[in-house]
Amino acid sequence: MNFNVEDLILRPKEYNEDNFKEDFSNLLKSYDELKPIDVDAMRQEIDDWDLSVPKETTIELEEISACYTKFIEYNTRINKMLDDANSHNELLKFIISTTKDLAVQYLPGKTKTGKESVAVTMLVPVAKLQNKIDILYSFVSNTNKSIEFATTQLARILREREAIGKINNEEYRKGSNIINRNNNNVVVNTRNKLNI
Repeated sequence: MNFNVEDLILRPKEYNEDNFKEDFSNLLKSYDELKPIDVDAMRQEIDDWDLSVPKETTIELEEISACYTKFIEYNTRINKMLDDANSHNELLKFIISTTKDLAVQYLPGKTKTGKESVAVTMLVPVAKLQNKIDILYSFVSNTNKSIEFATTQLARILREREAIGKINNEEYRKGSNIINRNNNNVVVNTRNKLNI
């Protein structure tokens, strides 16, 4: 994006109510250029996720791995949602604050309060949308924290199970070596009993 420095310097001298309206319109157009988000669809998508974590201590390692993978995928998706919601939220806040600041300077009226009132009236639809997206952002952010916590816990359980598996394998290997070394002293009878 390029700016002409001279135009920027001269801009305040020529600024008037018509320029204010044009800038307000351009700010709204800049919001329309963002990739649209469907607040209700995003909430529904998250509501449809299975955010349950295995609670049984005897659950198989494969099930824990599958759950961990699922949460990693949720984490990736929710970070994209956070980015989208944040982009919308920040731009709407910028539009509201910039419009209010410009309105005080350039809208007709005798008092600052009167000018601000006009700006607030103009911004009601924008403020309603910003509030809706702000609520969405909080919802997605809180869900993200839960997903990150669950992912951390699942990773811990996976590490514990893998460590136990390694210990079991090592003990099995040691036991097999002992049996193989002592194999000459072991006789298996037809009833599958060991005679030592």
